Amino acid sequence: MFGTTITSQAKVAKAMGVHRHTVARIMHDAYENATENKENRDPLADENLQTKKRLGRPQRFGVAEREMVVQIATKDASARRKSFSLPARECPFQISNVTVARILDTAGYKQCIPREKPFLSEPNIEKRLAFALSRASKPIEGYWDGWIWTDEMSLIVGTHYGPERVLRKAEEEYHPDCLNLKRPGETTVMFWGAIIHGIPPCDCPFFIWEKETEEEKTEAEAILEEENKEIAGRNERGREELERMIAAGEYCPPNWVNADGSKKRGRKPDPFREFKESKKRRSKNRKGGIDWFRYREQVLKPLLYPFYDTRKRDHPYIDLMEDGASPHRAKALNDFRHSRQINKVDWPPGMTSSAFSKHYFYITRLTLGCKSY
Repeated sequence: MFGTTITSQAKVAKAMGVHRHTVARIMHDAYENATENKENRDPLADENLQTKKRLGRPQRFGVAEREMVVQIATKDASARRKSFSLPARECPFQISNVTVARILDTAGYKQCIPREKPFLSEPNIEKRLAFALSRASKPIEGYWDGWIWTDEMSLIVGTHYGPERVLRKAEEEYHPDCLNLKRPGETTVMFWGAIIHGIPPCDCPFFIWEKETEEEKTEAEAILEEENKEIAGRNERGREELERMIAAGEYCPPNWVNADGSKKRGRKPDPFREFKESKKRRSKNRKGGIDWFRYREQVLKPLLYPFYDTRKRDHPYIDLMEDGASPHRAKALNDFRHSRQINKVDWPPGMTSSAFSKHYFYITRLTLGCKSY
């Protein structure tokens, strides 16, 4: 075609199969940007024949105004969670919410769900990895279906609940202002629940904690006083029996030597140590929250352990999984578990409860109709 002389734009358009206005625009650009000796060059490779970029309407806001919008929208963690109306109100010039959204989108900012960053130390990471590797090949049937998972989660009262959005770039996923926040002054209640494989969440035990009343505190003191009297009586009877055995020569102290015949280092064990007074106490600094006593009286006795015994009749081996919260590690609770022959497994530190149990408990809460919390 280029070896044939065609002067009419209509004929060129017809030969190339394009619109006449397209041919006119290309020829205009070629004439305007022509260079010398064009006859000796390939017209298709000539950059002067390319369509020039249209400038369009001049932008209303310059670089300084755009930077101001981005700075206002990302100045702190609270601003990143606000709507686009915040920069529109705080800017010294008039700007619409749509323009703010367009400027932030051009700058690379998106509204994303804030990430939760677990605070794990190196020892905790190693313990979690060891826990996972030791059970990676365990089957569901016969092993995991015998695990009862328990955990607590907080429910926010009187404020926004559920996922929120935070304004950030892709590389700001773990920026301190873009992480999930704990707002001061929020009123929360605690929801406890248990789940196990093969049983719907609505059929598993659950409990919603309420603030402890003065009557409950008085009743708790009376219960602990009775239990401490029983412990003191049992220790007194044990000391008397041990003294009688020592006087009669029936008591055989443990061998305090090593295998090679040398003496062991340290102080010899006191035979009366197990009979020394050990009272059950509640912390005096608690603020009406959950401690070992409330956990035992309101969860373990009426809910969890009956559920455990029921599952144990159907399953030969049942494990109880609890996290490392202080109410779960109390000595009084450990003695109570041993008396009930409960097989407890320690939850690895920093286990991803938020990714498993708490997500499941959120579904349980909705299933139970507890949306008012």
